[in-house]
Amino acid sequence: MHMTSRRTRPAFTLIELLVVIAIIALLMALLLPAIQKVREAGNKMICASNIRQLAVAAHNYHADFQKLPPGQLGTPVPNPYRTALTQCQYISGVAVLLPYLEQDNVFKNLQITGPVATVPTGYHTGTATKAGGPDVGLNSITDYWWNGSNNRLWAQTKLKVLQCPSDDLAGATTTVGTTISSDSYDSNIYGYYFATGPLADSLGRTNYTGCAGATGRQTPEPDDGLGIYEGIMINRGRNTLGQITVQDGTSNTLMFGEQLGGSGTASRDFVASWIGVGMNATWFGLGRGNGDSTRNPDGTADSFFVMGATPYNFSSRHAAGVQFAFGDGSVRTVKFGQTVLTTTVYPQTFQPPIPANLQFTDWGILQQLAGRKDGFSNDSASLLE
Repeated sequence: MHMTSRRTRPAFTLIELLVVIAIIALLMALLLPAIQKVREAGNKMICASNIRQLAVAAHNYHADFQKLPPGQLGTPVPNPYRTALTQCQYISGVAVLLPYLEQDNVFKNLQITGPVATVPTGYHTGTATKAGGPDVGLNSITDYWWNGSNNRLWAQTKLKVLQCPSDDLAGATTTVGTTISSDSYDSNIYGYYFATGPLADSLGRTNYTGCAGATGRQTPEPDDGLGIYEGIMINRGRNTLGQITVQDGTSNTLMFGEQLGGSGTASRDFVASWIGVGMNATWFGLGRGNGDSTRNPDGTADSFFVMGATPYNFSSRHAAGVQFAFGDGSVRTVKFGQTVLTTTVYPQTFQPPIPANLQFTDWGILQQLAGRKDGFSNDSASLLE
């Protein structure tokens, strides 16, 4: 009988397994930041592409109507009530651009609502259009968009082109509600929202909105100092690319930007709906997605001038700053910098003309970029990435 010998290979010891696992864990820890950095770079590129599409859509709108889209179809101009909600569409400029974002079907299913109790002088009651969709004429007045059942239904459409992939906007749970309109007038930045619930939570959301300048459209009243920084995307605006070119220049003026629509840390208080996002202002500075939404840069508690994201400021999840589309269609990052005012400094913004010491700060450069006719040409390179 032939006998064969067989050598057995010893198994790994427990210590050897633990060493291998430790090495793998170490390698993962070293690679994770690099992977996250690459992922964020990709997300930022997608976000920039989204904003660029909005700018291109605005240019195509201009080609058809010889003017840029309004920031919103809001309160009749001039606004005699300042901060009171008057009966009107309150449809955002983003919604007006839907046909130019390959979302013509959504736009056509939005509807005229009415009747309107009072039509201001110079305006007329909105009428149905032959192509379908709401009457978005600058002198048309219809009922609030949310009073139309079809509007409430189609406003629930989720549009990826309006969401920044760096922000978990779709999965965010709000504690307060969803913005359904916002307006900017004479230093008054205000909005209206549906409280958290089935309808509010189901509305399509957006990370992008038009730039109204420092505080938006100014009525013919004594200058509060901020009127020089009126932006492109104002309520019922009629701005043209030609005007902006000869005023401050399209490559020097912000048109669309990013925003979280609410706080960026802890529980999300608000998000913004694309149908009613309206416009945002730059007076409050830029908000960091991981910044404190309750403390001012000087350490004091404050409701508006804070380092973090709020419903009132442009903000983002990106590390360096907020991405904006300029009037010429280019997309650049405006750095967070020191764009947020302290509580002790902001009263100076009401002193016309704006004090020279503020014009050269990060805050002043941001307002210069936001304004379409301020006339300032201070070097903005330090604030641009």
